[in-house]
Amino acid sequence: AMLWLQRVIMLGTMMLIMSLASVEGGDRGRTAGGRGGRALAWVPHPRIFSQGFTWRRRTPAQVCKPCKMNTDSSGELLSSSWSALNGNVQVRQLVSSQDSDKEIVRALWFDSSPQVWQSAMKMKREKENGEFRPDWNVLPFHSSRALAFASALIQRGGSPASFAERMLVIGLGGGTIVGWSLANMPGLKELQAVEADEVVVDMASKFFALPVDDDRLTVTVANGCEYAHKLKDMGKSFDLIILDVGSTGDEGHCTAPPEEFLREENMKNFHAILEDGGVLAFTMIGHPAEVLLTLMKKVESIFDGGLCFLENRD
Repeated sequence: AMLWLQRVIMLGTMMLIMSLASVEGGDRGRTAGGRGGRALAWVPHPRIFSQGFTWRRRTPAQVCKPCKMNTDSSGELLSSSWSALNGNVQVRQLVSSQDSDKEIVRALWFDSSPQVWQSAMKMKREKENGEFRPDWNVLPFHSSRALAFASALIQRGGSPASFAERMLVIGLGGGTIVGWSLANMPGLKELQAVEADEVVVDMASKFFALPVDDDRLTVTVANGCEYAHKLKDMGKSFDLIILDVGSTGDEGHCTAPPEEFLREENMKNFHAILEDGGVLAFTMIGHPAEVLLTLMKKVESIFDGGLCFLENRD
């Protein structure tokens, strides 16, 4: 019998992909219950599984070297606002050199997490008016590219779907993943973005060209876990859910996702709003090994999935 199984992607310090395919017959391997079908097995080294899906882009992919500058004094300060959630929120414009070519990168920074840039976007200058506009063909961070890659793992109707139709992004930041998805996923019909910090939403709109006029996009200011529970009660479902959210410890180090998102009841809510054959993707950074191992077992139990480790080169 055909099994409709959901896929989970976790990408982080050792990025995880947990994925289950909709397949017929064969041996299942490492899955609960020994039911018919096939699942991905544990893979303890970096790789990406290709299962016959098509990964299309409007233009050839370009790669921007990740920005390594990590202090609030880097680049030209474009804006600074105080946030009750994240402290001083800044937008800076940086010049990143790669292969003798200068690239303009716009970055979002919180003084509550001084070790990392929250978002980065490659900018290009318009010839007509000299204004900077985002280059939606580029995702500067490796982790952003990996999260966007999750859409290629979706299955619909038993076949690879290549792109999402209904997408939920929790953690807007500068809106890089949101903008890239709207520009490069031709089949995308709905994208809901959830951000806890209203100041961040304002920055994304003013300085990162968040496409708020796109009818497919809805931006909600809310706690991500609470909103997922609300979506479950509303009967909503998505074929791609991305959790691009982190928290800050006492020493300013970023942890992703926050522990709240790792609780079993919240993982079950994400499972409930995920379509059959859909993908849940999130970044795993800064958690101790015992938390990672516990989470593996928890997610495997909830999503009945196999595991693949991917290396994060950020």
